[in-house]
Amino acid sequence: GYGALNLTKLFLEDSYSLALGRMINLWMLLLLIANGINNVYVPILKRKYKEDYQSSLNFRNKILLAFTSLSLIGATLSFFAMKVWPLKDLKLAPFVFIILFAQGFQYVSTPFYFLANRFKKFVFVNLVCGIFVLSYSLILFKNSSGISINLFLSLYLITFLVRSLIIFNFSKGKIVTE
Repeated sequence: GYGALNLTKLFLEDSYSLALGRMINLWMLLLLIANGINNVYVPILKRKYKEDYQSSLNFRNKILLAFTSLSLIGATLSFFAMKVWPLKDLKLAPFVFIILFAQGFQYVSTPFYFLANRFKKFVFVNLVCGIFVLSYSLILFKNSSGISINLFLSLYLITFLVRSLIIFNFSKGKIVTE
């Protein structure tokens, strides 16, 4: 969130504070779109889940395709926008769309945890990944006088994608509620 701006002021060049601020604002817009999609997706998924599990998986895959398409188009457009935009404040924009790509797997899978009454497992995966991100963040920031934002964001994206794929993997097989 916005606490990251304080870290950039301490450890990175000033230009990254503006870029990270724009990245967070763009992410908030994408989060608004994702929440809108999920407000329609989840009730339909719930009905399909109860009627036919395979139908719910097919529906999940269609919504995942929408998230994937939006993220790929956005990453491509933002990459080209960076080349023509005269200021350097868009240099992190493609990362936002890559995060949306990774987050899309989690968005479409999280409802399966609720429907199967397996929320504890979901929280555990998020907690372990959160501790991992915090740990390497502290190590990177402590051991460097000037950390590369690209290195940090790349590690963050890898962790984010792994977490999302673990969560997504849960919804691939037939879920047995406890």
